[in-house]
Amino acid sequence: MLSISVGSVEDIVKYHLHYRKVNARWVPHTLTDVNKMVRMQLASCLLQQFEDKDKGDAFLKSVVTTDEM
Repeated sequence: MLSISVGSVEDIVKYHLHYRKVNARWVPHTLTDVNKMVRMQLASCLLQQFEDKDKGDAFLKSVVTTDEM
């Protein structure tokens, strides 16, 4: 429809729109301000739970980590 190559479309999506392909779908490469705020609030909450002297060690044992895939 646009009469441009697939490679040109990929370049536009990657380098101009700053999207990258993850797990067979396109996602934003950079975080929005809202994403950053939510992550900061969550990290602060987790840190506060860890710093609670009665729960610190138990809290670390309850944390499950994984990658975003």
